[in-house]
Amino acid sequence: MNNLSRVLGFDDVIELCGSVATSRGGVYKASKAVGELDWDSNKNQLYSTVKGSQPEPYQQRITIEPHRIDAECSCQVGINCKHIAAVLLCWIDQQGSAPSAEDQALRQVNRWLQKMVQDGRKLNPVTEHHEPGEPLLFYQLDRASLTQNKTGISLEILQSRLLKRGGFGKEAPYRYHSHFQHPEWVQPSDHSILELAVGRHNDFNYRTLTIVGDIGHLLMAKLINTGRCFWGEERDRALSLGNPRSLEFNWSDTGEQNTHLEVILPGVSEWELVPSDPPWYVDLETMEAAPLEQVPMASMLAHLVDAPPIPVAHAQAVSNYLASRLPEAHLPLPLEPDFERICVPPKPVLVLQSKDDSRDIRDYFASIQFRYTDYLLPFDGTNTEATLEGKTADGKPLILERSLLEESQFVIQFADTFTDFDMAADPQSDYFSKADRKPKIKSVTGIANCWRELLKRQPEMEALGWELQCREPF
Repeated sequence: MNNLSRVLGFDDVIELCGSVATSRGGVYKASKAVGELDWDSNKNQLYSTVKGSQPEPYQQRITIEPHRIDAECSCQVGINCKHIAAVLLCWIDQQGSAPSAEDQALRQVNRWLQKMVQDGRKLNPVTEHHEPGEPLLFYQLDRASLTQNKTGISLEILQSRLLKRGGFGKEAPYRYHSHFQHPEWVQPSDHSILELAVGRHNDFNYRTLTIVGDIGHLLMAKLINTGRCFWGEERDRALSLGNPRSLEFNWSDTGEQNTHLEVILPGVSEWELVPSDPPWYVDLETMEAAPLEQVPMASMLAHLVDAPPIPVAHAQAVSNYLASRLPEAHLPLPLEPDFERICVPPKPVLVLQSKDDSRDIRDYFASIQFRYTDYLLPFDGTNTEATLEGKTADGKPLILERSLLEESQFVIQFADTFTDFDMAADPQSDYFSKADRKPKIKSVTGIANCWRELLKRQPEMEALGWELQCREPF
């Protein structure tokens, strides 16, 4: 067994999450949105991920004790949500299985990789995409009177919607003080602006202050300049400003068929990492602190410091995984990456076909797909995985990078060109995907006219870069 502290049942999930969240969690389970479950028997903790409405999956950590269950999720709800329910419903089916020691080690590595990639992608410039009709924030600068004799530049944070015809809809001030957490549609760039302009703590509840990010960098310099900043509970020596330094990274064999990353501050045996931006170090012997130079960003560096042992047999796969998903991070890797990368613009392909090879014109549909060299992929929305792994014909690892923004622009172009077509997705059936389109009209004559109009405009589509394919019996 898994050294379980408690065996869960369906009633336990309802008691923790409520019937509504449990019901919604069942939908996530059925749609296979729940990632691999990882049970840590030493801490009685269950880890998993659930793919939700955001590009990155939500992370869950659930502590299962004999007389209590504590569950946390990275979604906005935070605790006892539908994602937690989905994980627990999956766990009920698996809680009796016994993973091997190798499986447990690999799960620890996988969890570390997921956190590395998740935080690393946050550091890259993100192309933010707004769909027509969805809420968004924008900002207005103006000169304003601050006092009777003083003027300044004011900043207004406004909420509106993007119109299909372009421009913004009716606008209103964004009530940032009324949100304990900002809505999901608030973009990462908005969060950073709100933190700086409004303040990280916009309520009156006590919270632990932390040294993190660019504000943390400013704080470190100011704290040390006071001469009254200490490390820990010792008051013998205040922290003083040292010299900027660099780190060394060394992957070494542990002797147990594992390789482990050593993060070394040359000449210092005991030190602490401060995850500011840029990061700082604290030398615990001399009580000096200063910024670190020529190192990865703080969130990435913290993961590198805590890197688990990597099985030697999987070192190449780990190197390929990180290098393919975080190419700009320049991370210290166990081995040199070895894979073939495909990173080309997508070519839109409209595949005209029939459901189950039916000759009934009402079963005809068009599928929007995209060609990347020799690979044809169906459109699956902007929240799908952009990095795909596979093998070349000669067995070499293959990494294919999709351009989801360009794909979505072609999908919008099709919708603007052929307004008589709509998504073919049927809530009662799993046959159609987000890529599939059918005529809106239901009559046989009307359907035939829609297809004739589409085929008549084939030269126009090809001029825009589209390729049309017809499959029997279309």
